[in-house]
Amino acid sequence: DVTYMWIWNVPVTKELVDRELLEYKKAGINSLYIVPLPKDFRPESIRTFLEPEYMTEEFLDIVEYTVRKSIELGMKPWLYDEGGWPSGGACGITFRQNPGAKLKFLEKRKITLRGDKRFYPEDGFVALFRGKKRLPDNYIAAGDVELDAYYITERINDLNRVDYTDESVIDTFINNTYEKYKERLGDLFGDSLPIIFTDEPGLMRDSIATDEFALFEKRFGYDLRNFLYVIEDSGKLCETEEEIQARIDHGILLGELFKKNTFEKLSNWCENAGIYFSGHLDIDNRPHGGMVKCTFSMIDALRSFHVPAVDLIWEQIRYPYGGRVPLDDETLGFGFFPRLASSAARQCGRNVSATESLGIFGDGLTHDEIRYVTNYQIMRGINAVNYGSITLGKSRASCLLTRPNFRPEKPGFYNMKEFNEYFARLCYLARLGYVVGDTAIYMPCRDYWAGPDAVDDANISFKELGTALEEKNIPFDIIDDAGILMAEDTGDGLKLGDAIYRHIAVPDCKYMPYDVKEKIAPYLGQGKSEYNFKNKNLRSMTRKLSKDVLFFVFNEGE
Repeated sequence: DVTYMWIWNVPVTKELVDRELLEYKKAGINSLYIVPLPKDFRPESIRTFLEPEYMTEEFLDIVEYTVRKSIELGMKPWLYDEGGWPSGGACGITFRQNPGAKLKFLEKRKITLRGDKRFYPEDGFVALFRGKKRLPDNYIAAGDVELDAYYITERINDLNRVDYTDESVIDTFINNTYEKYKERLGDLFGDSLPIIFTDEPGLMRDSIATDEFALFEKRFGYDLRNFLYVIEDSGKLCETEEEIQARIDHGILLGELFKKNTFEKLSNWCENAGIYFSGHLDIDNRPHGGMVKCTFSMIDALRSFHVPAVDLIWEQIRYPYGGRVPLDDETLGFGFFPRLASSAARQCGRNVSATESLGIFGDGLTHDEIRYVTNYQIMRGINAVNYGSITLGKSRASCLLTRPNFRPEKPGFYNMKEFNEYFARLCYLARLGYVVGDTAIYMPCRDYWAGPDAVDDANISFKELGTALEEKNIPFDIIDDAGILMAEDTGDGLKLGDAIYRHIAVPDCKYMPYDVKEKIAPYLGQGKSEYNFKNKNLRSMTRKLSKDVLFFVFNEGE
């Protein structure tokens, strides 16, 4: 219920592992997972000294020893699937084993073609444009002309970020990490070793899927190469409905391939191996994060996880002392984003959702602030807590870069015992029974792909609507197009997993599909407030038991 990221940044020995595990037990830490930082992981910004070398037999030996030793001490460890982050590259191993793992990007090159000269494309050429008009590939200029030539380029942005749309790449990643851990620790998968955690996979802006143009035409029936300009600069050149639709369809395809070839593949592997698949997406605190990192719909991607999670390692939510507000608006975020994970779990008939929190909040973090940030998320459905971080040993740069650092040398470290027991108990209580609430807020994912103006309008309306529901203490989930279309219309609401939504609250949006509009039409609106408090800073959450209810209340003021 409460686990810690254990960063391995120095040479690892059995003696060091034994000594540190005993200290963690004294502080009431009953679960942790190893986050290896290999020497090749960002050597210019995070210099690390990990030995043995990542994913060698010697490294796997010490990982196996550590996991089994922690279980002997009564801990319930997790696994982490990467060397550093984000997950996918195995810190360069995936690229060495699979050249197709490189990210593919659309690149525009401006050229000047002189009169009577033929255009000769270079390797990777896709299409030639004059303005928004596509020209023949063998175009001959009648006079001097400025043109845009579009190419597909491949590059490695870092050693971990791969082409998540390519099934063969994720197969490679599974073989070089998941299968290796299963060989050593598969007998513990389940009760003793319950979870493997994947960390913020995401594509990059202007990404192109492997074989995208053929897949796009098969999926949507027209040629995306006629609209390549809609992909660049977050859709700034989108003007006509046809152009906007092309950009939306491009996003849909990326999201479908990402979900199928990464999240579903990893989840299916874990299910067959007897271990739960958990993790979180990147930039999940922003409504349009699914556009920025090409998952299209964040909540649809999270429905692939057995234990969906969110990321709160920055100050996305913060303790409101000194008059500051809990939500850091500079992030363009929305304060109810933990509901992404809890909604995804509920919509799949699951009962656990997690948070990765605190990793770089800084050394000035107090117990009150930790309590505030964690309670804030639990009130929004989170019921498993993953804190960052602890470094292995008290030296080297990682101790300074990943703060707070819950080391035994730090004041208050052993007071964490009562703290960990408190949150373990609270997480347990927050999983009992069933969620009370029959309202869902619609997430307009298509609007986030329809160009910058649509993004801004949808972000503001979505955030304002969800915030207003929270201020009224109306319990709600988040739902998207895919969830609505999957849901069973019972006549009394839309049933999806363990949820029945009798009310769908819709923010201002322009690009909701017709079949979605038709399905939610009988249920438009919002439910009733659970409780009305004189103190407007109080928030409530209720879980229904077989005979009684559990009532949670939290003061979100200072």
